[in-house]
This record gives sequence, structure tokens and C-alpha cells, in this order.
Amino acid sequence: MADIDDEMLFSEEEVDITHDKSVYPWRLLIVDDDEDIHTVTKLALNNFEFKNRPVEFLSAYSGAEAREILSKEKDIALVFLDVVMESKHEGLDVAKWIREELGNREVRIVLRTGQPGEAPERAIITDYDINDYKEKSELTSQKLYTVMCASCRSYQDIVALNKNRACLRMIIESSADIFRMHSFEKFAEGTLGQLSALLNLQSGSAYLLKQGLAAHKEKDKWIILAGTEHYVQKVGTSLEVDLNINLDAMFSEGESIHVIDDNRLFACVNIGGGRKAVMILEGYISQDNIDISLVELFLRNISIAYENIVLLKNTKME
Repeated sequence: MADIDDEMLFSEEEVDITHDKSVYPWRLLIVDDDEDIHTVTKLALNNFEFKNRPVEFLSAYSGAEAREILSKEKDIALVFLDVVMESKHEGLDVAKWIREELGNREVRIVLRTGQPGEAPERAIITDYDINDYKEKSELTSQKLYTVMCASCRSYQDIVALNKNRACLRMIIESSADIFRMHSFEKFAEGTLGQLSALLNLQSGSAYLLKQGLAAHKEKDKWIILAGTEHYVQKVGTSLEVDLNINLDAMFSEGESIHVIDDNRLFACVNIGGGRKAVMILEGYISQDNIDISLVELFLRNISIAYENIVLLKNTKME
């Protein structure tokens, strides 16, 4: 095994990598042909937690195994990638494959080597799209923790920006396609996704959102316009709301946002003509860093957009 600082060797006890299944973990892929490196890394990061989320370990012992896992598994935040495996530069080849062939620009890549002379650091940083380069001997438990925190934060921001870009594109497409039958529903889908991305950019909570929906009120019923996860199958049906939640009372504040029990977020939007719409996001939602004024500004803009859609639809029907 490569020479690694004794600070990493906390215990000889078996590594316990269990975690709360209700909280989605940060996924870490360890790629190294040395079994001891996997063991030591897991020991050092076994109790790691960032943004109230633990770590989930995935292991590959060769470049080929790493490619297979990365091709199948989603949402891997960080790869600890050994340079020398099947060949002297196998890790570099995998890093290049991740970016160029797999097309994954989100996952953070940290190269680790026990033979720094085989691949000079300056050349690697210049020629490869990696995020850090470390000698195994310098990765103490504290430095591993620091690298994990920085990588998870960076991964979170990149995913959120990409998600926000996709949702904005959806909204733009819906406005261009506004006279078609499903434009209202498509716009609702886009706003639902954009709200999720906005919350994620502020607090990191959106990664933990399990599902969500957008609905509007027709007469005395709330009809689902768009949804994620199991709500996808319920689009067009009536929304059964928890009897302990009074949606009409929430709307007394106009465009506003309400977080209930840290696991349900209600975004209330008035869409003109006495009509109302609501976006509901379910899952762990932290209010600590949410800028309520920014979210309410977003809701006011969405309210105007919804009202325009309703007016255009009514004009078309006349």
C-alpha cells in the first residue's frame, strides 16, 4: 500500500457506511487498484456529512470498472481517481474519457498518485479537465474532508446551473409555442423546474426534493398541470391536498412561499381573473439560506406570465 499519513488510520474496526435512506447521499467513486486505499478512504470519510447529507461509496479497481460504473450510475459527485493502474497513465485516460466520450462535465475529478514522477502535476492541470491533483501521501483525513466539501459544493452549483438552464429553455420554448394545446401545461412544467433550481442555487435543498407538482384551481377543484416522479401519472387529475393545509388561506398573502414541517414547500401564484396556481415541492427543504424576497420576486414574474397565457388562451377561444 502507498505510504499514507497515520492521521487517516482512525480505527481497525469494520467500516460502517450505512446512512439514513430518506436522505439522498453524495456519491463518491473510489478508483484504485489497491484495496487498502479503498479501506482507508472509507475510514477517513465514514462520518462525512455536508449540507445534512452523508456520503455513499462506490468502488472500482481498474479503469475498465470505473468506465462501467460511470456509464450506468447517475449523480456521482466526485471521483477519486488513481493515475497508475492497468497502465502508467490509465487514470488520465479515464479522466479524458469522462469529459470527452461520456460527456460528463458535472462530476468532480480528483487525481491521486503514489508515483508523482510518472505524471508531472503542471502538465496534468494544463492538459486535462480535472479539479485537483494530490499525492496519496499528502491526503490526511482532514485534507480528504476538505476536498470532499469543496467538491460537493462545486458539483452542487454546476448541477443547479445546468438544471436552471434547461428549465429556462423549456419556458422560452413554451412562450414561443403558447397557442398550442399543451403550452400552458408545458409552461407549468418549466416553472416547477425553475423554482426547484432557484431554491437549489440558494440553499442546496433542491437536490433532496423527492417530487413536485404544479396545479391550478378550476371552480372548486385543484387540477394538476405538471409533476415529477409519481405525480407525472396524475397530470390532469384533481389534487388531493392534506386537510391540515388550507391553500386558500395561503393565497391571502398573494404571491408567497410557505415551508411546512421542513418537507413541503408551497409556492402560491395568482394568475389573474381570480384564478390561482400552486407549486408544491416535497422532500427535505431547509429555510436557513433561502432568500424569500428573491423567491417572491420570481413568483410575481411567474404570476404575470401565467396571466398573459390565460389572456391569450381566452382571446384564441373568442
